[in-house]
Amino acid sequence: MEEKYKEQLEILERKEKALNDDIKHKQMENNEFLKRERADLQHKLQLHRHELEMEMEQKRATREKELEDKESALNKKSDFVENKLRHAIELNESKIQKIISEKQHLQIEREALLADKQKLEIDKADIRRDIDSLHLLSNSLKARREAYNRDRDSLIDLFEKYKVCKNCGIFIFEGLDSLALKDNVEIEHPSLAIEGDDRSLNTDTLAQDTGAVVNSGGRLSLLQKCSRLFKFSPRKKG
Repeated sequence: MEEKYKEQLEILERKEKALNDDIKHKQMENNEFLKRERADLQHKLQLHRHELEMEMEQKRATREKELEDKESALNKKSDFVENKLRHAIELNESKIQKIISEKQHLQIEREALLADKQKLEIDKADIRRDIDSLHLLSNSLKARREAYNRDRDSLIDLFEKYKVCKNCGIFIFEGLDSLALKDNVEIEHPSLAIEGDDRSLNTDTLAQDTGAVVNSGGRLSLLQKCSRLFKFSPRKKG
């Protein structure tokens, strides 16, 4: 009986060592994956923001130059009409009315020019809001990644406690219940909203290789719960 107990203990120790090695490996893979994801997304956001700023600046400069040229031409026409009007006092009524009509037409064009300038200012404000939205999106991504890392570290801390005190491991897994990690839950990685890439990992099939060790109370063994929680790897982008 003692020999059988020792043999079972050795088997559990080997499984525990393999599980710990797998946890460390998965943790390293997750860290590298998140680091690459964060760097790639931040680079894309910076590049997109820079391209947007350059494009909008070029359009603004071109539009301002067009409006300045148009305003200069209108000023010349207006000066000409004013001079013509001053010298037309002695002309007959029909000629005076024609000059007045030209002046009214110039006034309409000037009002249209003012409306174009106002629209340009509105467009500039819209561009600034778009750029600020990109900045807020980058900050939101950073906050979600940090929240994911805190949750991951909490799981690692629980397994460190399990290594110190195996006999009380069942109470440690009751702590996992507060994190809403049951036998059939999904463990979700933070998604990148800008890319529309939702990553969720289902644990329904994760217990196939851990054995069916159940105690007298009907609970899954501590080792099997460990395997169900940590037997996954992040999906890499194709």
